[in-house]
Amino acid sequence: MFGRLCLAVLSICASGAVFCADPGAAQALPAEKAAETERGVFRPEGLLNEAFALREAGNHRDAAEKFLEAEVAASDPVMRANAAGEAAASFGAAKLAGREFEVIERMLENYSGYVDYAKLAAREYDLGDFYYAGKREPAFWSLRFVPWLSGPDRMVEIYEKALTRAPFGPQANRARLRLARYYLNEAKNDVAIAHLREVVKNAPDSSEGKFAMLGLGEVLLELARRGDGDGRYHYEAVELFSKFKEKYPDAPENDWAEKQLLRSRDIRAQRLVDIADFYRKNGRDLAAERCLNEVVREYSDTPQASASERKLVQIDRSFVPDPHRPEIKDRVQRYEAFRLPEEERKLLVSPDESNGKYLLPVYDLGIGPKQTQGKKETNR
Repeated sequence: MFGRLCLAVLSICASGAVFCADPGAAQALPAEKAAETERGVFRPEGLLNEAFALREAGNHRDAAEKFLEAEVAASDPVMRANAAGEAAASFGAAKLAGREFEVIERMLENYSGYVDYAKLAAREYDLGDFYYAGKREPAFWSLRFVPWLSGPDRMVEIYEKALTRAPFGPQANRARLRLARYYLNEAKNDVAIAHLREVVKNAPDSSEGKFAMLGLGEVLLELARRGDGDGRYHYEAVELFSKFKEKYPDAPENDWAEKQLLRSRDIRAQRLVDIADFYRKNGRDLAAERCLNEVVREYSDTPQASASERKLVQIDRSFVPDPHRPEIKDRVQRYEAFRLPEEERKLLVSPDESNGKYLLPVYDLGIGPKQTQGKKETNR
């Protein structure tokens, strides 16, 4: 036991972690650090001075790293918060949006009482806009001149975190619309619907709320088409489109909203026809007749009404179809087309008609037989 203890002490002494064989060297190391501390190398003030000098020289990334070192070295929370803020600003100047976002998150988490919370939360939305615009930070700083070596897209992460920090900020609804579009492309319909509903609820009179109503109605209508057992999606979509037409009577999207309402009636009528077919296959003609009668009575302006009448005749020979059926409106969205205006002069002269001014014709390469001034010549 004593031998093992001696061996452990000797190994620690050899590493120089606690003891040193040379007492003079043991005293010289603290003296050297003390001298460097006097010069401000290990003080946060000295690190801050170095960071500001790097920033003045235009080296924003290294300045940001030096500000982070000053944050660690500082003991005062105010100085730590200020150093972190300068680091975030330097990362922003270097177009390193991801690093700036990470620093801002740490500031909001650790120094919330010493920073401008609203301003930093708004900055997070700006960083989300940076990624939404298609911009990326370089994957490797030393290879930042290579355009295709870029970092990942962090738009969703930043927007989601910004919404938790400032859910009712002036940029929140726009971020929710963009997130909803992203989640729809990723087939995450439930998350997209939640964001759209928040926009409709929180900002019904804004431009974001206007487009959220249309987007939410379209998504719900598509879900109703795929299968809507209790009709909840269908009725909510109809309510949204009806409110939109009432609230924005002069909006150019009204024609499209009207087409969506007609489409919703088709979807609901087809749903009832499918239920009637299911009942008929199981021998429940009475239940099938009720569904088909509802289609004929409530959705007479849909294409499914005629098909329902034919099926009702098969079930009940005494049924007489209505000869005066309403006209079925066009479901196809129409757009007004305009001709391109005539140009005053030719935009592009084809090579064959330019008399060799712009490009030589493909067949005239200067080799082989060549026609010049009506005489046939041969290039040698």
